[in-house]
Amino acid sequence: MTWIKPEYSKTQVGKAGDALIGKSDKLSFDEASEILSNWRGSHAFPLNNVQSSLRNKARTIDPDFLITQRLKRIVSIKNELERFSTMKLHRMQDIGGCRIILNSVDGVYKLVNDIKTSPSLDIQKIDDYITSPKESGYRSIHLISKYCGKKEEYKDLRIEIQIRSKIQHYWATAVETIDTFTKQQLKTGNGDDDWFTFFDYMSKAMDNLERKQNVSNKITREIKNYEKKLKVMEKLTVYSIMGEVLEESKSRNGFFLLILNPENNFLNIQFFRTKQINLATEEYIKTEKNSPESNVVLVEAKSIQDLKKGYPNYFADSEKFLKYLKKVIK
Repeated sequence: MTWIKPEYSKTQVGKAGDALIGKSDKLSFDEASEILSNWRGSHAFPLNNVQSSLRNKARTIDPDFLITQRLKRIVSIKNELERFSTMKLHRMQDIGGCRIILNSVDGVYKLVNDIKTSPSLDIQKIDDYITSPKESGYRSIHLISKYCGKKEEYKDLRIEIQIRSKIQHYWATAVETIDTFTKQQLKTGNGDDDWFTFFDYMSKAMDNLERKQNVSNKITREIKNYEKKLKVMEKLTVYSIMGEVLEESKSRNGFFLLILNPENNFLNIQFFRTKQINLATEEYIKTEKNSPESNVVLVEAKSIQDLKKGYPNYFADSEKFLKYLKKVIK
């Protein structure tokens, strides 16, 4: 299997990022896009190494763990470069991302403690958004791993690891689903204040329930008010999608290209075998270019079933979140 290797210096990558958002005219848009495609694709090998190591560690803590991996969408890369004026493409640490979902918060911390002492993962940074949630209510633990393997060409490439509990994942899924179908950006801090407030209260309530604590009357009352005002249950129930599986493999592992068009509620899924990573990446790049109105992501998962669990927002699957919402406002 041939992996994409970095073909450009970090200085060139940084200049490409500037050109893509109009901060520099030293490169044409096509030249900058080519550099970005290579830089992003070159993260696939270190990303695969990280997920393999994490899979082995998670298995000993929670046999029901779920793990997925993805390369960051080009539109998300551009948005991040535009949002943060000092951000440079070659310093972006989440171009390759791996997410692990465990049954409990205790399991999350056990895995984090194991990862912290692992030489093969070489953890550079840890952000604990469970102990200190983001203002939006987002809860998870993020770690940055630096490639330190034998292949010199990938040296120092960073991979982001996200570890969260199932209940935290249900909450994050609902946020992303609302973002997709209402064209907001709650996930990145931009959106309607009422939705922000609703999800913040729901995050607190779900954390209480996960820790087997009572939800306060104030939080319950606020959630009821915002649910009624925003018609949350109605919206999340309506946002249902029938996905078309174009190619479903019997093999255990592979790459899935998800193409979601929120305008017509249509999800297209293409499967690529593990050895077809380069073909999958080429198709990913082509689809992003030809279908700018769609949400496109390339992820690795064991099966369609695991894909639905790891990326339920692409299937508009908020059933578990709605179950907790009903518990709170019953």
